[in-house]
Amino acid sequence: MTAARIETSGGDRFHKTEYRSIADAATGLEWFVGPDRNTTVGQARDFAASLKAGGHQDWRLPNVRELRTIWTPGAGPKNLPPPFAVGGELIWTGELSVFGYVYLRLVNGTLGFDTLARRKHGFRALAVRGPALIDPYAVSP
Repeated sequence: MTAARIETSGGDRFHKTEYRSIADAATGLEWFVGPDRNTTVGQARDFAASLKAGGHQDWRLPNVRELRTIWTPGAGPKNLPPPFAVGGELIWTGELSVFGYVYLRLVNGTLGFDTLARRKHGFRALAVRGPALIDPYAVSP
């Protein structure tokens, strides 16, 4: 992966690759911002599963812990560093709990749950690849 340095509030933590992904030097994860349109959890999952950026086919929706590694109050628009420009206020995760599909509210970093999996207004998708960060206190197993 060839990366070009970009200036962010995180210094040299994030690097854009030649295929538009964002490499995170702190976690080893690689991110890809999905289309800027309202997205159901099913559409978000399909986006990540079908993504072939950089020749990689192991893209997935992030878990809560992974999303929280980039959610930083005051870091940029919607509390995400500048390379993560998204139009919505909510990001889907790949986690499912007894309360429904889990999402992150960008405005305050809290979690929300969608029991019907039909909501899409304001929701966006980010894909991630790399070793999953495990959270012992995650909402789902």
